[in-house]
Amino acid sequence: MPSGIYQLIEHIGSLHLNEALSDVTIVIEGAKLPAHRVILAQRCDYFRAMFEVGMIESTSKCIEIRETPLNGFKLILKWIYTGRFKFTSIDDAFEVLRLANMYQITELVNKSIHYLKRNISVDVVCMILNESIFLSQDKLTNFILDFVNSKSCELVKHKGFENLSTDALHLILTNRVLAAFDNDIFHAVVGWMKANPTKSAYFHEILKNVIFDTITVEELATVPNDIVDANVLADLACQQRIEKRIPAYQTPDENVTLPKCGVKVITGGRSSFFKKNVGMLKHKIVPPDEGILIDLVRPFLLNSIKMRLLDDFEFETYSYRIAVSVDNITWIRVTDHSKHKCRSLQNLFFKERFVRYIRIVGTASNYGTFEITQFEASYTSNPSQIDPETTLIIPSENVALVQKNAIVTNSYSFSENSIINGRFRDYPDKAAYTFKYSGDPFTIHLPQPYLIDTMKLLLWEDCVYSYKIEVSVDQENWAQVVSEENVSSWRDIDFEKRPVVFIRLTGTCTNVGSFLFKCLHFECFAKS
Repeated sequence: MPSGIYQLIEHIGSLHLNEALSDVTIVIEGAKLPAHRVILAQRCDYFRAMFEVGMIESTSKCIEIRETPLNGFKLILKWIYTGRFKFTSIDDAFEVLRLANMYQITELVNKSIHYLKRNISVDVVCMILNESIFLSQDKLTNFILDFVNSKSCELVKHKGFENLSTDALHLILTNRVLAAFDNDIFHAVVGWMKANPTKSAYFHEILKNVIFDTITVEELATVPNDIVDANVLADLACQQRIEKRIPAYQTPDENVTLPKCGVKVITGGRSSFFKKNVGMLKHKIVPPDEGILIDLVRPFLLNSIKMRLLDDFEFETYSYRIAVSVDNITWIRVTDHSKHKCRSLQNLFFKERFVRYIRIVGTASNYGTFEITQFEASYTSNPSQIDPETTLIIPSENVALVQKNAIVTNSYSFSENSIINGRFRDYPDKAAYTFKYSGDPFTIHLPQPYLIDTMKLLLWEDCVYSYKIEVSVDQENWAQVVSEENVSSWRDIDFEKRPVVFIRLTGTCTNVGSFLFKCLHFECFAKS
C-alpha cells in the first residue's frame, strides 16, 4: 500500500475520540464521545440517514443514543475511524453484532460471527444460539445446530442448557440435533422448566417434542407438580405410546437415513455411504462379528426398511437378520432372514416402534461377506401387511415379477424372464413362452421370502402337460405344493400359506412327439 494511503488512514484514525475539529458529541450511558459528522456519515449508512433526512440530530451538537452498550459502541466507533478493533470477550462480540446488525454494517456482522464461531464451546453455545435466533442470523444458527449435534450429550447435562430461550429450545428439539438419550433430554427439559417458571405457558408445547418412549413412570413422577401437572405428563406419555406419534422433527414417508438427519455408520463402513451414495456397507461373516451398526443420531418412529444387497452376479444370495434399539443396550429383532436366501432389493416392514440404532448381521453369503449398496429407513403410512410372528410380507398382489426383482434361472426363453414380465397377451409365438425339456426343472427366484398361498400358471395351449411345483426358502429343503396331470391353459393353485423364496417348476409334455414343457405366465400371492 502506498505510503500516502498509510498516512491518510493514520490521520483519520488520529481523530478517533479527538475533540479537535469535532462537530458532534455522542452521549451514551452518560459518557461523552467526540465525533465528526462527515466520517460517521461516510462510514455508516445509519448515521448518514440520521444526518441527511432533517431529523433533529442533523443539526444538534449533542446526540444521545439510548439503550446502547457503551463498550460495544466504542468498538464500533473505533472501526469507523481506524478500520480495525479487537474483541476481548464473547460479550464484546454480542454487543458489536447487535449494533452492527442495527447499523447495517455487514463487515462487522461478519467479523462478529467469525469470532463467535471460532470461540464456540459448550459453555457459551446456548447464549450464542439465543442471540443468533433473536437477530435472525440463519447461517450462524445452522452452524450452532451442527455444533449442538456433536456435543449434545455434554450439552443436556450442562448448566447453560437452562439459559436457552424458548425459541432456541424449540429449535433444538425439532431439528434432529440432540443425539443424547431420551432420558437425558427429558431431564434437561425438566431442568429448563424449573429454571424458567415464568415461561410456563410454553411448557406443554415444549414437552410435545420430547420422546417419552423410554421414560419410566418413576421418572415422570420426579417432576414437581408446580412445574408440570403429573396428569399432563402422563397423558402426553400415554398418548405418545398408544399412537406412536411421529416426532415433530420427522416427516412420514421420508427416509431418515439422509445426511441432513446426521446418520452415522458405527461399524461396517463409513458415514459417507449416506452422503455420497457411493461405496458399500459390509462385514465379514465370521462370528462374533457384530455386523453393520447404524446410528440415526436420535430416535425416529420406523416401520419400514429398504435395502439393496449387492447383486453383481445372478446367483448371489445372502441371509441376514436385523435388530433395532433406542439405547444401544436393549435390542429387538424386527427381521430374521437368517434361513432364507435373499437377493437384490429387500422391502421390509415391521411393527412401528421408536428406533435410534439399527444392526444388520449377515449370516450367510456366496463369498463370505455381507454387502449392502443401498439403505433406507422410514415410517410409511401405507405398509404392506405382515405376519406378526415371522414379519414376512403377506402380498395381496403378484410378487413374481421382474419389476419386483424376481428372476428366472435354469430356463430357456426367447425373451428373458418372459414368464414373469407380467405380459401374456398378443405375443409373437417365439417370444411368448419359457420352456424346458420334459423332466428338467426351472426356478423362479423371488428377492426375499413372502408368505404365499396362491399361484396362477398359464401353460402353452398347443399341448397337454403334467407338472409339479415345489417351493423352498433355501434351495435345499423343498416342499411340493401341487401336482397335476393332463392339463393345459390356466391353472389356479391354492395351498396352505407358507414362506417362499424359490419356486421350482418341473413338467412333462403328454403329446406324442413333443419334448418341451412350455409356460407362458406365472404369478404368486396370498389370497387369504
